[in-house]
Amino acid sequence: MAVCASVVSASCSGVKLDEHAIFETYRESNRIPGLVAVTLTRGAEPKIFVSGVANTRKNVPVTPSTQFHYYSVTKLFTAVAVLQLVERGDIDLDADVRQYLPDVEFKQAFSGERAVVTIKQLLSHSSGFDRETDSLGFHLASEQGISTMDLLRLLLRNELKFRPGTKSSYSNVNFAVLAAVIERVTGQTFEAYMRDAVLRPLGMHDTDFSYRTLPSQQTASGYVGRWSMMDWMMIFLYPSSRRDALLLDKSWFGDRELNLFELEAKGFGGMIGSIADLAKFLEFQLDLEEGQYDRVLGAAYRRMVFRHNNSPYGLGWAVGCAGEGTFGHVGGGPGFKSVVCLSPERGRAVAYLTNKFVSDDLGVDVLLRGSEQGSASPETGGDSNN
Repeated sequence: MAVCASVVSASCSGVKLDEHAIFETYRESNRIPGLVAVTLTRGAEPKIFVSGVANTRKNVPVTPSTQFHYYSVTKLFTAVAVLQLVERGDIDLDADVRQYLPDVEFKQAFSGERAVVTIKQLLSHSSGFDRETDSLGFHLASEQGISTMDLLRLLLRNELKFRPGTKSSYSNVNFAVLAAVIERVTGQTFEAYMRDAVLRPLGMHDTDFSYRTLPSQQTASGYVGRWSMMDWMMIFLYPSSRRDALLLDKSWFGDRELNLFELEAKGFGGMIGSIADLAKFLEFQLDLEEGQYDRVLGAAYRRMVFRHNNSPYGLGWAVGCAGEGTFGHVGGGPGFKSVVCLSPERGRAVAYLTNKFVSDDLGVDVLLRGSEQGSASPETGGDSNN
Protein backbone atom coordinates (compact mmCIF):
# COMPACT_ATOMS: atom_id res chain seq x y z
CA MET A 1 0.00 0.00 0.00
CA ALA A 2 1.59 3.29 -1.06
CA VAL A 3 0.71 5.21 2.10
CA CYS A 4 3.25 7.97 1.55
CA ALA A 5 1.99 8.71 -1.93
CA SER A 6 -1.70 8.39 -1.16
CA VAL A 7 -1.86 10.24 2.16
CA VAL A 8 0.94 12.74 2.59
CA SER A 9 3.03 12.80 -0.56
CA ALA A 10 4.76 16.00 0.50
CA SER A 11 6.22 14.22 3.51
CA CYS A 12 8.29 12.01 1.22
CA SER A 13 10.25 15.07 0.08
CA GLY A 14 10.96 16.45 3.53
CA VAL A 15 7.70 18.09 4.68
CA LYS A 16 6.53 17.03 8.14
CA LEU A 17 5.04 13.55 8.14
CA ASP A 18 1.40 13.17 9.22
CA GLU A 19 1.67 9.88 11.10
CA HIS A 20 -1.96 9.92 12.24
CA ALA A 21 -3.16 10.26 8.64
CA ILE A 22 -1.06 7.25 7.63
CA PHE A 23 -2.49 5.03 10.37
CA GLU A 24 -6.06 6.23 9.84
CA THR A 25 -5.93 5.71 6.08
CA TYR A 26 -4.59 2.19 6.60
CA ARG A 27 -7.37 1.35 9.05
CA GLU A 28 -10.17 2.78 6.93
CA SER A 29 -9.00 1.36 3.61
CA ASN A 30 -8.76 -2.13 5.13
CA ARG A 31 -12.03 -1.84 7.11
CA ILE A 32 -10.29 -2.65 10.38
CA PRO A 33 -12.53 -2.12 13.44
CA GLY A 34 -9.76 -0.93 15.76
CA LEU A 35 -6.10 0.03 15.41
CA VAL A 36 -3.53 1.24 17.92
CA ALA A 37 0.00 2.31 17.02
CA VAL A 38 3.14 3.89 18.41
CA THR A 39 6.15 5.68 16.98
CA LEU A 40 9.23 6.20 19.12
CA THR A 41 12.44 8.14 18.91
CA ARG A 42 15.20 7.20 21.34
CA GLY A 43 15.18 9.56 24.31
CA ALA A 44 11.77 11.09 23.52
CA GLU A 45 8.26 10.34 24.71
CA PRO A 46 6.47 7.74 22.54
CA LYS A 47 3.64 9.01 20.34
CA ILE A 48 0.58 6.75 20.58
CA PHE A 49 -2.27 6.71 18.05
CA VAL A 50 -5.66 5.05 18.63
CA SER A 51 -8.59 4.76 16.23
CA GLY A 52 -11.77 2.75 15.97
CA VAL A 53 -13.43 0.31 18.33
CA ALA A 54 -12.44 -2.69 20.40
CA ASN A 55 -15.89 -4.20 19.92
CA THR A 56 -18.33 -3.28 17.15
CA ARG A 57 -21.45 -4.55 18.98
CA LYS A 58 -20.80 -2.50 22.09
CA ASN A 59 -19.12 0.39 20.25
CA VAL A 60 -16.30 0.40 22.79
CA PRO A 61 -13.44 2.65 21.61
CA VAL A 62 -9.87 1.40 21.67
CA THR A 63 -7.46 3.06 24.12
CA PRO A 64 -3.70 2.81 24.71
CA SER A 65 -4.51 0.14 27.34
CA THR A 66 -6.73 -2.04 25.14
CA GLN A 67 -5.28 -5.54 24.86
CA PHE A 68 -4.73 -7.28 21.53
CA HIS A 69 -3.15 -10.61 20.67
CA TYR A 70 0.54 -10.04 19.90
CA TYR A 71 0.82 -13.45 18.21
CA SER A 72 4.40 -13.98 16.95
CA VAL A 73 5.72 -10.69 18.33
CA THR A 74 5.78 -12.80 21.52
CA LYS A 75 9.02 -14.34 20.21
CA LEU A 76 10.87 -11.09 20.86
CA PHE A 77 10.01 -11.35 24.55
CA THR A 78 10.97 -15.02 24.72
CA ALA A 79 14.36 -14.09 23.24
CA VAL A 80 14.90 -11.57 26.06
CA ALA A 81 14.10 -14.23 28.64
CA VAL A 82 16.60 -16.66 27.10
CA LEU A 83 19.33 -14.00 27.02
CA GLN A 84 18.67 -13.13 30.67
CA LEU A 85 19.51 -16.75 31.52
CA VAL A 86 22.56 -16.63 29.25
CA GLU A 87 23.76 -13.49 31.02
CA ARG A 88 23.35 -15.21 34.40
CA GLY A 89 25.29 -18.24 33.23
CA ASP A 90 22.31 -20.61 33.42
CA ILE A 91 22.19 -21.18 29.64
CA ASP A 92 24.99 -21.44 27.06
CA LEU A 93 24.01 -20.15 23.60
CA ASP A 94 26.18 -22.76 21.91
CA ALA A 95 25.06 -25.69 24.04
CA ASP A 96 23.10 -28.64 22.70
CA VAL A 97 19.45 -28.22 23.69
CA ARG A 98 19.55 -31.74 25.16
CA GLN A 99 21.80 -30.39 27.90
CA TYR A 100 18.64 -28.76 29.28
CA LEU A 101 16.01 -31.12 27.85
CA PRO A 102 17.68 -34.55 27.93
CA ASP A 103 14.35 -36.31 27.38
CA VAL A 104 13.65 -34.50 24.07
CA GLU A 105 14.46 -36.15 20.74
CA PHE A 106 14.40 -34.50 17.32
CA LYS A 107 13.29 -36.49 14.30
CA GLN A 108 15.39 -36.09 11.17
CA ALA A 109 14.19 -36.15 7.58
CA PHE A 110 17.78 -36.28 6.29
CA SER A 111 20.42 -38.98 6.67
CA GLY A 112 23.68 -38.62 8.54
CA GLU A 113 24.93 -38.13 12.06
CA ARG A 114 22.71 -37.40 15.04
CA ALA A 115 21.74 -33.73 14.81
CA VAL A 116 22.90 -31.32 17.50
CA VAL A 117 20.59 -28.32 17.88
CA THR A 118 21.89 -25.35 19.86
CA ILE A 119 20.08 -22.61 21.74
CA LYS A 120 21.45 -20.01 19.30
CA GLN A 121 20.13 -22.00 16.32
CA LEU A 122 16.67 -22.05 17.85
CA LEU A 123 16.74 -18.27 18.42
CA SER A 124 17.90 -17.61 14.84
CA HIS A 125 15.59 -20.11 13.11
CA SER A 126 18.56 -22.16 11.87
CA SER A 127 17.81 -25.32 13.86
CA GLY A 128 16.62 -27.46 10.95
CA PHE A 129 12.89 -27.14 11.59
CA ASP A 130 10.85 -25.90 8.63
CA ARG A 131 7.55 -24.03 8.74
CA GLU A 132 5.02 -26.24 10.52
CA THR A 133 1.25 -26.34 10.05
CA ASP A 134 -0.01 -27.56 13.43
CA SER A 135 0.88 -24.86 15.93
CA LEU A 136 -2.15 -22.57 16.21
CA GLY A 137 -4.06 -24.54 18.81
CA PHE A 138 -6.27 -22.43 21.07
CA HIS A 139 -8.67 -22.67 23.96
CA LEU A 140 -11.49 -20.34 24.90
CA ALA A 141 -10.88 -18.00 27.82
CA SER A 142 -13.23 -20.17 29.89
CA GLU A 143 -11.28 -23.37 29.09
CA GLN A 144 -8.06 -24.81 30.49
CA GLY A 145 -5.01 -24.81 28.22
CA ILE A 146 -2.31 -27.46 27.86
CA SER A 147 1.17 -27.29 29.37
CA THR A 148 4.31 -26.12 27.59
CA MET A 149 5.74 -29.66 27.52
CA ASP A 150 2.50 -31.18 26.21
CA LEU A 151 2.46 -28.66 23.38
CA LEU A 152 6.13 -29.36 22.64
CA ARG A 153 5.48 -33.10 22.38
CA LEU A 154 2.79 -32.39 19.78
CA LEU A 155 5.05 -30.07 17.79
CA LEU A 156 8.00 -32.46 17.83
CA ARG A 157 6.08 -34.63 15.41
CA ASN A 158 7.63 -32.19 12.93
CA GLU A 159 11.03 -33.27 11.61
CA LEU A 160 14.33 -31.47 11.19
CA LYS A 161 14.32 -30.86 7.44
CA PHE A 162 17.93 -29.66 7.05
CA ARG A 163 21.21 -29.96 8.91
CA PRO A 164 21.21 -27.47 11.83
CA GLY A 165 23.23 -24.33 11.18
CA THR A 166 23.34 -24.68 7.39
CA LYS A 167 20.50 -22.25 6.59
CA SER A 168 17.53 -20.45 8.13
CA SER A 169 13.83 -21.28 7.96
CA TYR A 170 11.15 -19.72 10.15
CA SER A 171 9.46 -22.17 12.51
CA ASN A 172 7.34 -21.77 15.63
CA VAL A 173 8.76 -25.06 16.93
CA ASN A 174 12.03 -23.29 17.74
CA PHE A 175 10.39 -21.04 20.31
CA ALA A 176 8.24 -23.82 21.73
CA VAL A 177 11.49 -25.62 22.55
CA LEU A 178 12.95 -22.44 24.07
CA ALA A 179 9.90 -22.00 26.31
CA ALA A 180 10.43 -25.54 27.59
CA VAL A 181 14.12 -24.80 28.22
CA ILE A 182 13.17 -21.70 30.24
CA GLU A 183 10.81 -23.78 32.37
CA ARG A 184 13.38 -26.53 32.97
CA VAL A 185 16.18 -24.10 33.90
CA THR A 186 14.14 -21.78 36.13
CA GLY A 187 11.77 -24.27 37.74
CA GLN A 188 8.87 -21.90 36.97
CA THR A 189 6.16 -22.05 34.36
CA PHE A 190 7.06 -20.06 31.26
CA GLU A 191 4.27 -17.58 31.98
CA ALA A 192 5.34 -17.04 35.61
CA TYR A 193 8.97 -16.46 34.65
CA MET A 194 7.98 -13.99 31.93
CA ARG A 195 5.84 -12.02 34.38
CA ASP A 196 8.52 -11.93 37.08
CA ALA A 197 11.62 -11.37 34.96
CA VAL A 198 10.49 -9.48 31.84
CA LEU A 199 6.99 -8.00 31.89
CA ARG A 200 6.67 -6.56 35.39
CA PRO A 201 10.26 -5.18 35.57
CA LEU A 202 9.51 -3.28 32.35
CA GLY A 203 6.29 -1.90 33.85
CA MET A 204 4.10 -3.95 31.48
CA HIS A 205 1.02 -4.50 33.65
CA ASP A 206 -1.52 -4.78 30.80
CA THR A 207 0.25 -7.73 29.18
CA ASP A 208 -0.01 -11.43 29.99
CA PHE A 209 -0.93 -14.81 28.50
CA SER A 210 -4.42 -15.22 29.91
CA TYR A 211 -7.48 -13.00 30.12
CA ARG A 212 -7.95 -14.19 33.70
CA THR A 213 -4.84 -12.27 34.77
CA LEU A 214 -5.50 -9.14 32.68
CA PRO A 215 -7.54 -6.07 33.70
CA SER A 216 -11.17 -6.55 32.68
CA GLN A 217 -13.05 -4.28 30.28
CA GLN A 218 -9.88 -3.54 28.29
CA THR A 219 -9.82 -6.41 25.80
CA ALA A 220 -10.31 -6.11 22.05
CA SER A 221 -12.54 -8.59 20.25
CA GLY A 222 -11.03 -10.16 17.16
CA TYR A 223 -12.74 -10.05 13.74
CA VAL A 224 -12.43 -12.14 10.59
CA GLY A 225 -13.71 -10.94 7.24
CA ARG A 226 -16.13 -13.35 5.58
CA TRP A 227 -14.40 -15.02 2.61
CA SER A 228 -11.12 -13.34 3.55
CA MET A 229 -7.77 -15.14 3.43
CA MET A 230 -7.92 -15.76 7.18
CA ASP A 231 -11.47 -17.08 6.91
CA TRP A 232 -10.26 -19.68 4.40
CA MET A 233 -7.17 -20.48 6.47
CA MET A 234 -9.30 -21.25 9.51
CA ILE A 235 -10.98 -24.02 7.53
CA PHE A 236 -7.62 -25.76 7.23
CA LEU A 237 -6.29 -24.82 10.67
CA TYR A 238 -9.17 -26.08 12.79
CA PRO A 239 -11.72 -28.89 12.71
CA SER A 240 -15.24 -27.59 12.23
CA SER A 241 -16.22 -28.07 15.90
CA ARG A 242 -13.33 -25.91 17.12
CA ARG A 243 -13.92 -23.34 14.39
CA ASP A 244 -17.54 -23.05 15.48
CA ALA A 245 -16.43 -22.60 19.09
CA LEU A 246 -14.08 -19.79 18.06
CA LEU A 247 -16.74 -17.91 16.11
CA LEU A 248 -19.15 -15.81 18.17
CA ASP A 249 -20.86 -14.36 15.09
CA LYS A 250 -21.54 -16.98 12.40
CA SER A 251 -23.23 -14.62 9.96
CA TRP A 252 -22.64 -14.99 6.23
CA PHE A 253 -21.96 -11.34 5.54
CA GLY A 254 -19.51 -8.78 6.88
CA ASP A 255 -16.90 -9.30 9.59
CA ARG A 256 -17.45 -12.11 12.08
CA GLU A 257 -16.60 -11.61 15.74
CA LEU A 258 -14.53 -14.19 17.61
CA ASN A 259 -15.01 -15.37 21.16
CA LEU A 260 -12.25 -14.48 23.61
CA PHE A 261 -9.55 -17.11 23.18
CA GLU A 262 -6.00 -17.85 24.23
CA LEU A 263 -3.29 -19.66 22.28
CA GLU A 264 -1.64 -22.83 23.55
CA ALA A 265 1.54 -21.40 22.03
CA LYS A 266 2.73 -19.39 25.04
CA GLY A 267 6.39 -19.20 24.01
CA PHE A 268 5.95 -18.25 20.39
CA GLY A 269 2.59 -16.54 20.09
CA GLY A 270 0.56 -16.47 23.27
CA MET A 271 1.05 -12.94 24.57
CA ILE A 272 -1.91 -10.55 24.90
CA GLY A 273 -1.10 -6.91 25.56
CA SER A 274 -1.55 -3.21 24.92
CA ILE A 275 0.23 -0.72 22.67
CA ALA A 276 1.28 1.31 25.72
CA ASP A 277 3.05 -1.76 27.08
CA LEU A 278 4.57 -2.61 23.71
CA ALA A 279 5.99 0.94 23.62
CA LYS A 280 7.79 0.23 26.92
CA PHE A 281 9.33 -2.90 25.45
CA LEU A 282 10.51 -1.03 22.35
CA GLU A 283 12.03 1.73 24.48
CA PHE A 284 13.95 -1.00 26.30
CA GLN A 285 15.16 -2.53 23.00
CA LEU A 286 16.17 0.84 21.53
CA ASP A 287 18.32 1.78 24.55
CA LEU A 288 21.63 0.09 23.74
CA GLU A 289 23.78 1.84 26.34
CA GLU A 290 24.46 0.82 29.94
CA GLY A 291 21.94 2.30 32.33
CA GLN A 292 18.43 1.83 33.66
CA TYR A 293 17.60 -1.30 31.69
CA ASP A 294 20.64 -3.31 32.77
CA ARG A 295 18.56 -4.63 35.68
CA VAL A 296 16.41 -6.43 33.08
CA LEU A 297 19.10 -7.30 30.54
CA GLY A 298 22.62 -5.93 30.12
CA ALA A 299 23.38 -3.54 27.27
CA ALA A 300 25.73 -6.00 25.55
CA TYR A 301 22.94 -8.59 25.43
CA ARG A 302 20.38 -6.04 24.23
CA ARG A 303 22.71 -5.31 21.31
CA MET A 304 23.30 -9.00 20.70
CA VAL A 305 19.75 -9.67 19.46
CA PHE A 306 20.44 -7.61 16.31
CA ARG A 307 23.63 -9.44 15.26
CA HIS A 308 22.89 -11.69 12.35
CA ASN A 309 25.92 -12.58 10.19
CA ASN A 310 23.95 -11.63 7.06
CA SER A 311 21.29 -14.17 8.00
CA PRO A 312 17.56 -13.34 7.68
CA TYR A 313 17.32 -13.52 11.48
CA GLY A 314 19.06 -12.14 14.51
CA LEU A 315 18.21 -13.65 17.89
CA GLY A 316 14.43 -13.59 17.62
CA TRP A 317 14.31 -10.55 15.31
CA ALA A 318 13.79 -10.73 11.54
CA VAL A 319 16.23 -8.63 9.52
CA GLY A 320 15.19 -5.94 7.03
CA CYS A 321 11.60 -5.01 7.95
CA ALA A 322 12.20 -1.58 6.39
CA GLY A 323 15.46 -2.00 4.53
CA GLU A 324 19.07 -2.35 5.59
CA GLY A 325 19.78 -1.94 9.29
CA THR A 326 16.20 -2.51 10.43
CA PHE A 327 14.78 -5.34 12.52
CA GLY A 328 11.23 -6.37 13.25
CA HIS A 329 8.55 -9.01 13.49
CA VAL A 330 5.01 -9.61 12.30
CA GLY A 331 2.38 -11.57 14.19
CA GLY A 332 -0.86 -12.67 12.63
CA GLY A 333 -3.70 -15.12 13.04
CA PRO A 334 -7.46 -15.26 13.49
CA GLY A 335 -8.74 -11.84 14.51
CA PHE A 336 -5.50 -9.95 15.06
CA LYS A 337 -2.32 -8.61 13.49
CA SER A 338 0.78 -7.10 15.10
CA VAL A 339 3.74 -5.40 13.42
CA VAL A 340 6.98 -4.15 15.00
CA CYS A 341 9.90 -2.56 13.17
CA LEU A 342 12.87 -0.60 14.51
CA SER A 343 16.14 0.94 13.40
CA PRO A 344 18.82 0.82 16.11
CA GLU A 345 21.02 3.18 14.09
CA ARG A 346 18.31 5.83 13.74
CA GLY A 347 16.97 5.21 17.21
CA ARG A 348 13.47 4.86 15.77
CA ALA A 349 10.72 2.28 16.21
CA VAL A 350 7.18 1.77 14.90
CA ALA A 351 4.52 -0.72 15.98
CA TYR A 352 0.83 -1.24 15.38
CA LEU A 353 -1.86 -3.69 16.52
CA THR A 354 -5.21 -4.41 14.88
CA ASN A 355 -8.23 -6.51 15.85
CA LYS A 356 -8.66 -7.87 12.33
CA PHE A 357 -6.06 -9.68 10.26
CA VAL A 358 -5.45 -8.19 6.82
CA SER A 359 -2.68 -9.20 4.42
CA ASP A 360 -2.03 -5.58 3.38
CA ASP A 361 0.94 -3.99 5.17
CA LEU A 362 1.21 -0.38 6.19
CA GLY A 363 4.70 0.38 4.88
CA VAL A 364 6.59 1.28 8.05
CA ASP A 365 9.75 2.41 6.22
CA VAL A 366 8.16 5.85 5.72
CA LEU A 367 7.47 6.13 9.45
CA LEU A 368 10.97 5.05 10.41
CA ARG A 369 12.35 7.83 8.22
CA GLY A 370 9.91 10.34 9.71
CA SER A 371 12.45 11.67 12.19
CA GLU A 372 16.22 11.46 12.21
CA GLN A 373 16.37 12.51 15.86
CA GLY A 374 18.09 10.32 18.39
CA SER A 375 21.71 9.42 18.68
CA ALA A 376 23.23 6.70 16.56
CA SER A 377 23.67 3.40 18.32
CA PRO A 378 26.75 1.20 18.55
CA GLU A 379 27.23 -1.14 15.60
CA THR A 380 24.55 -3.84 15.78
CA GLY A 381 24.57 -5.88 12.59
CA GLY A 382 26.67 -8.34 10.70
CA ASP A 383 29.10 -9.56 13.36
CA SER A 384 29.33 -12.69 15.43
CA ASN A 385 27.09 -13.57 18.38
CA ASN A 386 30.01 -15.11 20.22
